[in-house]
Amino acid sequence: MCSFRYMTFPGDEPEETSSDLESTGGRPGRIARARARAEKAKQAGVEILAREQAHRYSVRVAVEAFYRDRRFAGGLLAGGLAFRVFLWLLPFALVGVALLGGLASQLDESASDLARDAGLSAALAASVSKAVEASGQGRWYLLVVGLVFLLWAGIGVVKAIRLISGLAWEVAPSFGNNPLASSVMVIVTVVAVLVIHRVAIVLFGGPFASDLFVIAVETALLAAIVTWVFWRLPHAPDARWLAMVPGAILVAVGVLATRVVTIVYFASRLERVDDLYGALGVASVFLAWLFILARLWVAGTSLNASGHVATRGSDSSESSS
Repeated sequence: MCSFRYMTFPGDEPEETSSDLESTGGRPGRIARARARAEKAKQAGVEILAREQAHRYSVRVAVEAFYRDRRFAGGLLAGGLAFRVFLWLLPFALVGVALLGGLASQLDESASDLARDAGLSAALAASVSKAVEASGQGRWYLLVVGLVFLLWAGIGVVKAIRLISGLAWEVAPSFGNNPLASSVMVIVTVVAVLVIHRVAIVLFGGPFASDLFVIAVETALLAAIVTWVFWRLPHAPDARWLAMVPGAILVAVGVLATRVVTIVYFASRLERVDDLYGALGVASVFLAWLFILARLWVAGTSLNASGHVATRGSDSSESSS
């Protein structure tokens, strides 16, 4: 039998002082009345939440996920994961620049054109072109060094997400028998997501309706990939793959919302940040974006574990009855 805690908001009862009482008749003043109304509204909210928890499965799961996330310090873990991903992206960009430089020389095309064809923005394509020109003949040396550091950083990312999954599911956070193979799988997964994004744009991009279709397809495919990754991570032995779907949907929809906010709001302001604060400002914005994605991952893991516990508790209640 699994029991769910009810979210309460304990607080000190408002104390009336002589300053809160009106001078005539001893009636409570405005501050005391405001406190009383706030306390009454808080109590009504607690009662509504308790009633919804008793009757609604989704509310029980949400409250349990909140407590579970707070219990293992999800914000701190998300910060650590974001930093690991940032360290992984540095050699990944180095390898990408080296490969684009070699491909450009073989095809006799400019690196910026190849970067645009790969789906990069104009600003990012210009940065890649400058990096390729600066690398010169040493790009193959950079490729080898970048691959070594990429595999090493990938092992750190795998350990971080396995630790988060083990803490959320309250199981031993095993790190697998072959960390190097797991690091290669991280590279393959990221490249697959990028390829899917580019293929969807080439095949279906164009009018507004087609763009919406591309976004829907990408979100569905990302949810499927995240479901598979969650299933490969440590979880409860009796959990089925369907238990990974809610967290995967949360991650996919969150990534979509982050992309929309980035395109609509941050993209036009990134150049201003670069002018004011230089590379440090751009890195700060990028780290904040990575933290949001890492927070979504931690929240999705907590949601999966909480949903499984809720389902198992409901099944136990039905069996006992």
